[in-house]
Amino acid sequence: MSKKNITTFTGTQKGLTVIGDYCYAYTGNHPANTTSVEGLNFTTGKYIIVGKFQLNQAIGNADSSSGASSYAQIELNGNIVSHMHSGGSSRDPLEIQYLVIPPNTEVIVRLYSDEDQATRYITGVLTGRVYNG
Repeated sequence: MSKKNITTFTGTQKGLTVIGDYCYAYTGNHPANTTSVEGLNFTTGKYIIVGKFQLNQAIGNADSSSGASSYAQIELNGNIVSHMHSGGSSRDPLEIQYLVIPPNTEVIVRLYSDEDQATRYITGVLTGRVYNG
């Protein structure tokens, strides 16, 4: 039986983790705020990523029964390629954006809300498959 490399999850960060043919990045908890924050900021290597970004509604750690609207702006090399909105009274609690990310691309995901709710937190995750060109 061959031995497999296992990477231990060390926490959230703005960077991308690549393990074999897969990749992931977690934004961590960001308080719902009208001022945007960088949830992710990294540059890919010499590979293509076919993946998705999931934006989760801002909810409280102590009370997940209500939440604030969450927004994400995805930029590739300084170009906005997606605006996302989840939560609020008429929206799903999460939204998914499928992405193809070219090689050597700077990826920035900005998170914000339409209200300041310091007890509610926006989260997001990027997952994908890595293809070496």
